[in-house]
Amino acid sequence: MPSLTTDRRILLGLLVLNALLKFAWLHVNELSGDEPFTVFWATRPLGEFWEMLRTENNPPLYFLLIKTWTGCVPLVEAWLRVPSALFSVITVWPLFLLARRLGSSSMATVTCLLFTLNNHQYAYAHEVRAYSLLLLLTTVAAWLVVRGPGGSAVRSTVMLAVVFTALVWTHFFGWLVIGLLGVCVLSVPELRDERRRVLLAAIIAVVAFLPYGFIFFQRAGESIAQGTWVNPHGAEEIWHMVRRWSNQPVVTLLLLLPLVLVLIRERLRSYALRFALLWWLLPLLGLWLVQWWVPVYVDRYLLFASIGFYLAAAHALEALVRTTRFHWAAALIGVAGMAFTFTPWKDNEQHPSLVAEQVLTWQMGKEEVPILVRPFYYKPVLWAQLDRAVDEPAPWSEAWTERYNDVGVPGNLQAAEEFIFVYLTSADTAAPVVEGFCPVEVVQAERLVRVARYVRTGMNRWPLL
Repeated sequence: MPSLTTDRRILLGLLVLNALLKFAWLHVNELSGDEPFTVFWATRPLGEFWEMLRTENNPPLYFLLIKTWTGCVPLVEAWLRVPSALFSVITVWPLFLLARRLGSSSMATVTCLLFTLNNHQYAYAHEVRAYSLLLLLTTVAAWLVVRGPGGSAVRSTVMLAVVFTALVWTHFFGWLVIGLLGVCVLSVPELRDERRRVLLAAIIAVVAFLPYGFIFFQRAGESIAQGTWVNPHGAEEIWHMVRRWSNQPVVTLLLLLPLVLVLIRERLRSYALRFALLWWLLPLLGLWLVQWWVPVYVDRYLLFASIGFYLAAAHALEALVRTTRFHWAAALIGVAGMAFTFTPWKDNEQHPSLVAEQVLTWQMGKEEVPILVRPFYYKPVLWAQLDRAVDEPAPWSEAWTERYNDVGVPGNLQAAEEFIFVYLTSADTAAPVVEGFCPVEVVQAERLVRVARYVRTGMNRWPLL
């Protein structure tokens, strides 16, 4: 009982620490990257939202959660990120229970601290995307399998099936998590009694996913046939992936070196180490091989594998020093390394508000001026700065075209005397060529985003840029 009471206090302390950190600095970064896409579609009427899902690479669960949330809170960065931060905080609970079941209370504490003090995890805890929810569900699923059936096999199977279903309705990579658990129960001797339960839960998840199955296979087929926006990476990306989970290269070595030493000494006798390495290395190396056929080797897609890395590192740090007096030394150094390189207050250096500010400056008194955005998927980013609202009509009639404001400013672009062009570019790229127009002003609003003002060629009175 004293040990159980101590564990509860440690877990409560870890949850409080995570809450204090994850709910701080929610406002530091502007809505950027894929966040505006989530917010835009979560604020659309349901008819438009369901139509969008036919071309979307993510299932609707997280979108629906954010849609419900935006109906209750102001549409500002800090409030929009609260659900993701909350999911990341709660992840500590099943992570502690999972690590304790595999090893000990001290291993569980170290595992949770490594997770808590990681900049990469913190970034996704502050992103209006589904990844922190996916990681929470992944950790719960792993704990339910490692824990075993508990008091009731039927109840535990139903619980696992519910988690599996939530996983695949949150992200298509939820199927990879289920597959990975299947590999674990087939190959780890201590988990072989869980094969039947995992199989039944997976079958229930398949049945529950059937309403979305057609869209899933359609999107999967297109991704396999056409590839994604991600280019294949060289072998160095495997190192970079692990480095992201450990903040800085020096800390990566501080965590990997004890792991190698313990692995040489123990080989694979430890249940905790076998499970952790399988959970970490199989997706890390397997997806790297798959990327040459389907380029999906992205840090966010591999976030679920990070749990295995933290479990393996925590076990190694705990097992490295055998003497009772200094057994905690390696763990202290590893956690301290993460803490000293943890910088949650830093922004991501993306400031789309500067792009919107330039557009508004040139649009002043000329709201009828057309706005073009290239590529088209940057339109929600601009929308988040110019027209963010719940259930208001979108400024464009078609999501996949470059025209931003064809609803408010109808008509053919060729009928306009001037327009504003927002485009992503590298530093040495010239302004896009538009027949009949020439750029008269170009501003580098962000590191990779320029805003240009184009006028009809016959009206030009300035030197071409």
